[in-house]
Amino acid sequence: MIGYVRPDVEELKVKELRLYRSYYCGICTALARKYGPLSRLFLSYDATFMAILEDAFCKEEPRFGKARCPLPPFQKKKIVVKNDAIELGMDISQLGVKLKLDDLKRDKRRLKKMFILLLAFFFAKNGNSLFEKVKSDVDEMIFYEISESSNPNEAAHAFGKAVEKMIDLESAHQELSLLMYLIGEWVYLVDALDDIEEDVEEGTYNPFVLKYKSSFDVQKSDFSKFVRTYERGQMNFLISRMQEEFLKVEKFMLRNNELVRNVIFFGIPKVTLRVLNKKEGDKG
Repeated sequence: MIGYVRPDVEELKVKELRLYRSYYCGICTALARKYGPLSRLFLSYDATFMAILEDAFCKEEPRFGKARCPLPPFQKKKIVVKNDAIELGMDISQLGVKLKLDDLKRDKRRLKKMFILLLAFFFAKNGNSLFEKVKSDVDEMIFYEISESSNPNEAAHAFGKAVEKMIDLESAHQELSLLMYLIGEWVYLVDALDDIEEDVEEGTYNPFVLKYKSSFDVQKSDFSKFVRTYERGQMNFLISRMQEEFLKVEKFMLRNNELVRNVIFFGIPKVTLRVLNKKEGDKG
């Protein structure tokens, strides 16, 4: 469930793309300084979006600085200097690793078990208050997965509640709550739809496989196409609801409007279309 909430860079103006990269590089730099260079590998588009959204409601203007980037080496890049939004991006990056750990612990393959040891060592001494904040909702999501629920909306609802809690609504705006929930719900569902072929092949949990296996043979080559066709309407409706909620909160944003708008109106629909039109053998 990492990397889906991303912008459509083709629709961004040059100055907007530079601003987006300043947040991305700001989180990347802060992670490396706090946790070491390896932590850069765990930065995601999702964490960057959440930082941008958090900063959109902050009364204090973001400060910018310069930091050296390892790719390409020795080149200095403009970054957003560490603030509450960058801290949130770091926490969400760490939370993403913890969620991946929980997922891998339920996987039977030895290679993934070895990867667990690496991640566990990396974050062994690092607490995360955000994880404690959303733990009950994450546990609920995991419960539905372990119990092999055939209703995708159950686990998606739990993950939506977790995402809803990630931004401090007291410092933002209460109407942002539903938008956050819908984004979380969408992330869970689009991830499950994206992974159908892999989960069928490996025999791992996927709510859509369980939901439709009595209607269509999962071993048929066009099973994933069958599922995505039936779910297309719900996913498009979910996107419409996100866009409606964004329009309600946009007037309260102090900055970053165009970046958030791009993700909601271009990035998320583009990712959804890619997943829904995915063919067997395509890579995510």
